[in-house]
Amino acid sequence: MTAFSMDNLVKGYPKSSFKLHIKHLSLKEGSIMGLLGTNGAGKTTLLKLLLNITFPDAGTITWTKNSSPAPDFIVHNVSYMPEYKNLYHKMSCGSMLKFSSQTIPGWNDSKAEKLLSVFPLDLGKKISTLSYGEKTRLYAVITFSKDVPYIIIDEPSRGLDPVMQERMLEQMKLASQAGKTVVFSSHQLLEVEETADTTAIIKDGEIVLNDYLDDLKSSLFLLVAPEGIVCAPREDQNVMIVAQRKQAGQNILLCRGTESARASLKEPLKVFDVNLKDIFLTINEGEVYQ
Repeated sequence: MTAFSMDNLVKGYPKSSFKLHIKHLSLKEGSIMGLLGTNGAGKTTLLKLLLNITFPDAGTITWTKNSSPAPDFIVHNVSYMPEYKNLYHKMSCGSMLKFSSQTIPGWNDSKAEKLLSVFPLDLGKKISTLSYGEKTRLYAVITFSKDVPYIIIDEPSRGLDPVMQERMLEQMKLASQAGKTVVFSSHQLLEVEETADTTAIIKDGEIVLNDYLDDLKSSLFLLVAPEGIVCAPREDQNVMIVAQRKQAGQNILLCRGTESARASLKEPLKVFDVNLKDIFLTINEGEVYQ
């Protein structure tokens, strides 16, 4: 079953030239989707639209299980951790957790207790004195203690040390294994590659690629053409050029094609397998063909 879908979604801002335009985006229940893009690409705007924090100028957002008004559905079915952790600074960590347990629908006390061993905190410490990493740990306990089917996280590892980063990603994987659907944005290619099963790469407000990571890696490859050899953006020998950039006097092309299509490409062209970094850099530092 599909968790949600976005169709012909448009969102702009009066004092900005930026515009988010999502033709279609959907995610299956129980999946983990990693949103990738440079600063200003539209990742946070997309999440806010999904959360009903901001509203589209056109298009539709459909949560498949939604049978109630959108705001009510979000409150009772989605747990959200924003990039910037706005907490009640005058409270202690313990007071914040107690307040959360009394006000957040779907709060699970036993899970909160277990999470405190994963993200340890001094419960008597005032939030105003916490480091950014400590605030993120506190917010992580709150986020994962809300027992709901959907979890949305904006930049999960921001401010965390490597140990806490791994624990954060592990909680996302455990949530998915328990049948929950997770969507997160990130600047960290490795954490998306290690954690997500699906990725959507956003550039200038549009989704350039969206697919299962394994399918992207198997269907895409890099084609390196020496200086002076021009490869036009066309379909040729069952090879489609997705994007291309120049590096060290060479043309680096991100292509889609079968194994037989790759085998048909001869010297001086060179063919290489891709990882997520190759895909992301070629798209964001080059020209995209859609």
